[in-house]
Amino acid sequence: MSISLRITQLQRTQRLPTLADLVAAALAQAHADLDAELGTWAEHLGDGTDLPARLTRLVCGYLADWGRALTE
Repeated sequence: MSISLRITQLQRTQRLPTLADLVAAALAQAHADLDAELGTWAEHLGDGTDLPARLTRLVCGYLADWGRALTE
């Protein structure tokens, strides 16, 4: 999720005292989301056997999600 979408989501669900707090919370959540996604990719890549095919499947899956690919 993009940082701007994360900020919008946080504005709707949390009351943070300052804009800096809002941005910090959004960045922290975006970081956690990215860590989770990288962990998923690492699991899919596995031990590295047949790496080109595995990587191709991951990239094609990402590109098939048009909304996400265009946002990021």
